[in-house]
Amino acid sequence: MVRISITPDATGQIDAARNSLGVEGPWYPFADGYDIQGMRGGSCRAAGHADADCSTITSPDPSVLDFPNAGGRMCVSGTVAQVLLANGTPDWGNMWGAGIGFDLNRAGTDAASRGPYNAAAHGVVGISFDIDAVPQLGRRVELPTPATAGTGIQPYWGAAAFYPNSPVQVGPNTFYFTDVFTPETTPQTLDTTRIQSVQFHLPSSQTSAEPFAFCISNVAFLVAK
Repeated sequence: MVRISITPDATGQIDAARNSLGVEGPWYPFADGYDIQGMRGGSCRAAGHADADCSTITSPDPSVLDFPNAGGRMCVSGTVAQVLLANGTPDWGNMWGAGIGFDLNRAGTDAASRGPYNAAAHGVVGISFDIDAVPQLGRRVELPTPATAGTGIQPYWGAAAFYPNSPVQVGPNTFYFTDVFTPETTPQTLDTTRIQSVQFHLPSSQTSAEPFAFCISNVAFLVAK
């Protein structure tokens, strides 16, 4: 197994010319209180919830294209909203939380232009990363594909029908694509030919709004040799 570092530049951009796997795309924060361009709105506001009740990102600014690289650490802070009711049931679909991630095949600045990345063709079989803190709410390490992006059934590490968190621990973490599934009664395996992003998602809860702050570093793709 070979470990290939996927290192962003000072602005959070990953350049395909700087890694042997052709990975290209920016790091970015995301939350249900913002639209795809990083402006306040998003699915939470579209569903009629008050802006103050939606998830927020304190740092970095979601509306700014650059994501500061703090000495190899990609850091984020904010608040995950408490899920409120809509028509008598928790509105998970619109108040889903917050996080950060990076795209694997996006050369431009428009988030809608992200394309699929063929990890299988490059021999990529897993991912490793370091994290300095795991929020109480836990997190899911998600790998959206065009078929699942924007849905509640994005494949993630350790997924099951009851939506457990990924088994993330403080410090180094490693997982393989064989441990990535959709959270369904009949789980589907990851389509490793069409991965769009790697996302570190903090899901919301019904208990309370929760502040968060964490940093991701030393991201690498594991290549079978």
